[in-house]
Amino acid sequence: MKKPILSICIPNYGRPEFLKKNIDIIAKQNSPDIEIVITDDASPDDIKKIVRDFRKKYPQVSLRFKRHSTNQGFDKNVLSVIQFARGQFCWLLSNDDQILPGAVNKILKTVRKNPDVSLIVVNFQRFDEIIKKITAKKMISIKKDRLFTNASKFFFHETKSSYFKIIGLNTLTMSIDVFCRDRWLKASKTTAQYMGHNFIHFFILASVIKEDPSIYVLSTPYLRYTSNNHRVWSNPIWHDIRHYFLDHLLSIGYDKGSVLDLRKKLKKDEFNEKLFLLSQKYPKGYRFLFPYVRKIRNLLGHNV
Repeated sequence: MKKPILSICIPNYGRPEFLKKNIDIIAKQNSPDIEIVITDDASPDDIKKIVRDFRKKYPQVSLRFKRHSTNQGFDKNVLSVIQFARGQFCWLLSNDDQILPGAVNKILKTVRKNPDVSLIVVNFQRFDEIIKKITAKKMISIKKDRLFTNASKFFFHETKSSYFKIIGLNTLTMSIDVFCRDRWLKASKTTAQYMGHNFIHFFILASVIKEDPSIYVLSTPYLRYTSNNHRVWSNPIWHDIRHYFLDHLLSIGYDKGSVLDLRKKLKKDEFNEKLFLLSQKYPKGYRFLFPYVRKIRNLLGHNV
């Protein structure tokens, strides 16, 4: 059987209503050059039924499914779904994020035009699951598609009106990452020490593009990212990024000055996350104090 050009890879756990909607949307953009790949991490929900119903409804769509007998955790499930895929390129997709009309065709065209690219960064919108509204129409503020051929120049490129001011931080949002599968598999062998920091894809992709710096950034949003979906991470996000991910960038040869400058900038994000976690831990009667703590801290000059 001919291998697909693109595998749309969903490392799934729970949230069956999101998964069903998501794969239905993908099916409407079907192409003989794509496959959907799902690895379910021992969800308590009946994900197998969703897959069976999908295959009956869309027999023309290639869907491959595997369920872990025990929960592996987020990072291992991400590795598993890429290992299980067969495509030349993989689009790593969260089960609650949705690809927009024309996205599959755009990715396939980009790959055909740039067959040696290591990473395609898909611009995206932000959708708030609580208020059911789009809160940002374009998360990466670039005016036209752009090819980067230097890993550091891509990663530390500033886009001041974007959500993430540093363009490389956007790859943290895994649903915007389309990458060469072979290069991913090679890089994943050197990043095992970072397992358990929730974002193994972030570490692997940094290695991929350092080794083969060819990154294509799409200016038009082709993905709707879902925020406020109540996912709980096992450890503080910004702490891991500032203390582990940036050390990883230094260890594989990214520009030292840019890494150290970013470390300073991320102190504020790490502090705000700690403040949020404290606000969830303490009784409601004390939570009103935390915004004032932030203001006092900034007035004292601790805003970096």
